[in-house]
Parts: sequence; C-alpha cells; structure tokens
Amino acid sequence: MSERTNILVKYNILYIFMAVFGFFVIGKIIYFQFFYDKDKIKEAIKSTRVYSTIEPTRGDIYSFDGKLLATSVAYFEAGIDPNCDAITQKIFDENIDSLSLCLSELFSKKSQSQFKQEIIQARDTGLRYYRFSFNIKYSDFKKMQNFPLLRKGRIQGGFVYQKTYKREKPFGELSRRTIGTEPGGGRKGVGLEQAFDKELRGVEGYAIKEKIPGNMWMPVEDENYIEPQDGYDLITTIDIGLQDVAETALEKQLIKHAAEYGTVVVMEVKTGKVRAIANLFLHPEGFYYEKTNFAVGHSSDPGSTFKLASIIVALEDGYITPNDLIETGNGITHYYGKKMEDSKKGGYGTITVQKAFEVSSNVGISKIIDKEYRHQPGKFIAGLQRLHLHEPLGVVIRGEPTPVIHSPGKTGWSGLSLTQISIGYELQITPLQILALYNAIANNGVLLRPIFAEALSYRGEIIKTFEPEIIDSQICSQETIDIVKKMMEGVVRDGTAKNIKSEDFKIAGKTGTAQMQYGKDSTHVSYHASFVGYFPAEDPEYSIIVSIYKPKRAGFY
Repeated sequence: MSERTNILVKYNILYIFMAVFGFFVIGKIIYFQFFYDKDKIKEAIKSTRVYSTIEPTRGDIYSFDGKLLATSVAYFEAGIDPNCDAITQKIFDENIDSLSLCLSELFSKKSQSQFKQEIIQARDTGLRYYRFSFNIKYSDFKKMQNFPLLRKGRIQGGFVYQKTYKREKPFGELSRRTIGTEPGGGRKGVGLEQAFDKELRGVEGYAIKEKIPGNMWMPVEDENYIEPQDGYDLITTIDIGLQDVAETALEKQLIKHAAEYGTVVVMEVKTGKVRAIANLFLHPEGFYYEKTNFAVGHSSDPGSTFKLASIIVALEDGYITPNDLIETGNGITHYYGKKMEDSKKGGYGTITVQKAFEVSSNVGISKIIDKEYRHQPGKFIAGLQRLHLHEPLGVVIRGEPTPVIHSPGKTGWSGLSLTQISIGYELQITPLQILALYNAIANNGVLLRPIFAEALSYRGEIIKTFEPEIIDSQICSQETIDIVKKMMEGVVRDGTAKNIKSEDFKIAGKTGTAQMQYGKDSTHVSYHASFVGYFPAEDPEYSIIVSIYKPKRAGFY
C-alpha cells in the first residue's frame, strides 16, 4: 500500500469516527430534549447548585432614652472536616498537636489529648465533620479563626461553621412580657416582638451554593446574589427608670399581701405613650415573674373604679350635681331581693353625690343610677358607649379582648344589671381600657389610644415616628370634666385614697375593690383591688393604674 493510500485510509477512519461521534452527540441531545425525564435533569442540576436564603439580622429594641432592651446576639457552631482534600497527612500531622492545645484552652471541658484523639479517630474513619462545640460566642469564634489549620479557612483548612442568632434581653425580666418574643419555630410570638415583627425581621437575601468535593457546599457570588436587608430597630415608649420603679413597687405590694398576680401601667397623659408596664405572677416556687400581659389581655369586673363612668353619664344627662343629696341609710339596700351594701358598717346616712363618690358608696351610686335610668336602662348603656367603654382600644400588642357591657333585651341582662353595672360588676374590661378613660379626663376629654412605640430607625437614622392616636377628641363636656376632676381630687384628699395623699403634689383618682366571685355561690371569695388616677392634678403628666388580684393578707382594700 502506497503512502498516499495509507494516509487516505487513516483520514477515512478518522472521518467515520468523527461522524459516528457527532451522530451520538446529536442523538443524546435529541434524547435529553424530547425523551429523557425532565425531572431527573432538574434533580441533577439541583444536586450541584442550590438557592440558599441568607437570614438578615433582626433589629434591636430600645427604650425611649436609648437603653437596649432586646438584641440579636450571634452564636456559632463550629468544627473541622478532617478529611478535607487540602489537608494532606503531612499537614495534618504538623498541626494536630497545636490545634488540639488551642481547642482545649478555649473549651476547657476536654483536654488536649482528648481533642487530638477524637480528631484523629474522625480522620481515620473517614468522617467529614467533627464538631468542636455549639453556642460559641462571637469573641471565641474570632479566636478560633486564628487557630492552626482553621486559619486557612473552609477550603484549605477544613474549617466548618454555621452562624445563628439568639434573642437576648440585657435587662432580663424587666418589661419582659411587653417586649415579648418573636414568631418562629411554630410559636406565634407575643408583645412588641410580634406586633412589629415585619419591621424588625428585615428582608432575606439569596445566594447560590455549589456542591464541592467532600459533600460540602460553598457560596458562589454571581449576578444572582442578593444581599439581605437587616431589620429596623424599634424605639419603644418605655422609660427604664420608671419601669424599674413600677416593677419594684408592684412586687413589694404583691409580697406584702401574698397576692396571686398584679399589674401596673404608667402612661403619659398628653400623648398616650406607655412609659412603664409591669405584670407579675406568683410562681409555684414562691417568686414573682412575668407570665401574662394582664394589663392588655386580662378582663374582669373593674369594681368601684367604674363608678367614674356612671357619674359622667348621669352628669352629662343632667340628672345630678355634686351637691345633690342621696339617702344611703344604714349602708344596705335591696334590688329585686338582692342585698347591696357599703363597706362601712352602719352606712353613711344622707350624703352628697360628691361624698358618695369619695367614700365609694355602692348604695349611693347605685341609687342615683336606679332612680334616673330604671325605666330607660338603654339610655344609661348608650351613655357608657359614648365613652367608648364597649370598644377595644386597638393597641398594637396582640390579645386585647373586646369589653363586655350587657344591653337591655340582650343575653346577660337582668333586673339587677343596671345597678350592678353602675358599681362596676357584670362587666368584663381590662386595666388598660379603664386607664384610658381616666387618662381622657386628665387630658380634658381627649381619648387616646395607648401606644408603645416612639419610632423605627435604620442604622441610626429615624425612618418613621409614631404620633399620638386620638380615638375621640371630646368624650364629654368640659363642664362634666371639671366636676369629676374635683371629685377625684376629693377621693385622695378626704376619701378612700387619702393614705396616698402627697405633700409634694396633688393626686386625683379612684380606688376600686371587686369581689371576683361576686353574685355567685362560693365559699372562697377573692378580691381584685385597684387604684387608677393621675398627677399632678393641676397639670396632669402621668396617669397610672395599679391592680392587685387575690390578696390573702394585710387587707384587700
């Protein structure tokens, strides 16, 4: 065979091979395009590259004066891939002793020899991950980044770690329930963490991770990378100084009276900003702790603090003046065979409306309402509704119930209802809802929605401020407001609250004591004692409600 013929044969063989290979490739393309299972293709792609979310950092929560109330603290779980491709036996042997020493100094629960033995065993058995520890603080994690082997990073040194965030409250239990907990892990979340979750949470970012040898995933920064946006910071209305005083004072009284639970709220009169809110519950082990936000979410019979509403309605309808006389007799009266009595044995006799309010006479107040509204009870209920006492306040913290005030002809109404409601029974209303009424009187008739947030900020810049929210600009006439202000000042000056009279400033308010099983057949009657008012009376700055439930000693008034 000539050389030319030999060359042609070789070219023909190569041509045939290239043609067959080309047909094979085209066939495969056609097969994958039209006949191969598309799901398998997608799955193959997924197995090498995946979208991964990047969690943003949750915003911090501050008091109105800049104290940190809640923050996200970074913690790490960290370990090593002892069979990382870049770690040769020589590199491993040169670094294992010093790495083990560093680990034992940082994590004292294990000795150098224990760490060394366990890491060698992990390498010998082919493990791709040996965990040093979890819940590692950021400061300790930074130290680990300079340890032998680990300082080379994930690819060259096998350093594997995962960052997580934990919510921490620097002030511990202080205002814990109001700050609340964020939603997640199957829980709904409570308090301000839940109410402002969207703003605090931020926006997730996205990145593509690519599978690399060793069954590990490495972030790939390309055009698909989306950086996360951290959450906004929330500046609350809470004043840490007032909060501390409020919780301390409440706990002191709960201990003194061996009470089951209690709440206190301090609100700024002209803005509705809640400066302090404490809710303490007796733990079975004998200490008090924050369990439930009673102020916002717990409704009950308010008792005598509700008498303010009864007096306002009667004044607005023109049925009484403060100097009108009421015959309370020996302090006992009956309605439909049901006895009602005053706390003072022997009664108060004939007294003025002003005096009946100051001494909190059940007989006096109920007689006023019974006389004027017995044949028109709907008018009395309509008067209470003008004060918005049948409506929830609509606060941002979840769990506020709708008040229960029965109406004539509806379920729950009886012949006793008119007189019972007049003195604060047959009602379901929260401490915060009662406080809002008193705050409106202090604020010359402007009913405000209690607010818990001052502003949202992002990296130190104010993004949004929260202004006072007016529910009603005038709940009653100025004449009525002026009258009931003097009546409440009389309660502290000469009535049931004279024990809190101050020489430094004038206080106005009303006491209340309610039997929690009132009207029911029970041999274990418990009480709900409260005070609600404001100060200084001449130019009110703060309104306050204190409620103590089920006291067992040292009196319940």
